[in-house]
Amino acid sequence: MALEAITALARVLFHADWYSHKAQALRIDAICMARSMQIHRLDTAKKQEERKRSGYNVIEVEVQRRAWWHLVSSDWITSFSQSPQEATYLIHPKHMRVNHPSNIDDEFLNATGPEYSFPLSVPTSMSVFIFRIQYAELCREIIDTLGSTLLESEQPDYETLLEIDRKFHTFIQSLPTFFQIDPDSIQKSREIIQQRPYLAWQRTVVHLSFHVRFCRLHRPYHREGLTNPKYAYSRLTCIRSAQTVLDLRHSLKDIGVLAGFNPSDYSIVMNHVFFAAMVLATDVSMNPAAPGADTRKQEVLDIIRVLEKSQNESVSLMEAIRKNTQTLLSILQDAQREVQQPARSPVRNDTIAVASGAGDTMPGATTPSQPRPVGMDENTTNVASGRLPFADGMSGSSPEDEGLMWSGARRDSWGQLWSDLFNVAPEMDELQWDLLLNDSDLPLQSNFY
Repeated sequence: MALEAITALARVLFHADWYSHKAQALRIDAICMARSMQIHRLDTAKKQEERKRSGYNVIEVEVQRRAWWHLVSSDWITSFSQSPQEATYLIHPKHMRVNHPSNIDDEFLNATGPEYSFPLSVPTSMSVFIFRIQYAELCREIIDTLGSTLLESEQPDYETLLEIDRKFHTFIQSLPTFFQIDPDSIQKSREIIQQRPYLAWQRTVVHLSFHVRFCRLHRPYHREGLTNPKYAYSRLTCIRSAQTVLDLRHSLKDIGVLAGFNPSDYSIVMNHVFFAAMVLATDVSMNPAAPGADTRKQEVLDIIRVLEKSQNESVSLMEAIRKNTQTLLSILQDAQREVQQPARSPVRNDTIAVASGAGDTMPGATTPSQPRPVGMDENTTNVASGRLPFADGMSGSSPEDEGLMWSGARRDSWGQLWSDLFNVAPEMDELQWDLLLNDSDLPLQSNFY
């Protein structure tokens, strides 16, 4: 019971605050406790022989398998995510001998046995848990292949990346029909979903997790894919997966009603949406003349507004928005310094004009001769008119300045900063693009869904 309680509490803390030291400590405590209980040896030949000889409680053994594999799968999935644990895991597969849990609903478990498991094509309350384990095993294989590359922050060998790409596709194709998201599979699974509405939620968020990591796998070659045909597949994959994430999040609104969930209440969902939005925003900035670019810009700005409204629900999301805002301010200020002409009238020393087109005032800007709209403070007015408070405090500022800089008015201007960036994007250099691409690296939480 103590192990189950610690594991459950750690999961809650991970949802609430990814950076929490308490959450990490609880997870490690749970692993140590499970080992002290010898759960990692649960299905050795010796243990199985002992159970046959003296008898055992099937439910107790099944619960221990579930507890252990939850810890293991969380460990391995986290190893392939942007987190302090990236490229490393705590539990080695050769240091354990535990069978996968049974694919069976709880009501069919019997303490006196026999042990039984339905085929994976049969939906149960354990279906997503078992496929989470398989997904974790794939993540561990990827880390075993790319570990040193990730530690050195180097680009992976492209042929190796394509091999991992094939493994991802093989895994997703192996999922049963009720976990597929193509229209035919959704239609075929309609009766199953009516009987088990939670499967629709699980199916959608399973693919959210998959496409975010799939997109992140190819992201090192995203920018090169614009100019080098060899890497065009990676850019296309990034765009498709990011778009799929946004489409899936939109579908969660209706699915959540049936399953009793609200997607905005789950920080992991909004974190995935942030990643996808940053990938699409960066891509449309790099290629503003592409067909459909204007539509994609508007879609990105719409999702950014959704994220702004949800940022207080997730510490990691708030930190990611804060970091991205710093980057945008830096890029826009650099762009302004490049286009400023000596003949232009002086700018107040605490503000700086943001380049918008040729540097003219944006439509709807508030000028000194116009009354300021009710409810808008000076910071908000400056941003809306293409002028930003000068952010000397972005490096080395005092806590007081930092607090002022990141007031509610400033956070509300994040979407405007992206709108301004679309105007100056053609003039950005490679270093600025790298800074922007790196901003999509907020931690991907260890949960499969």
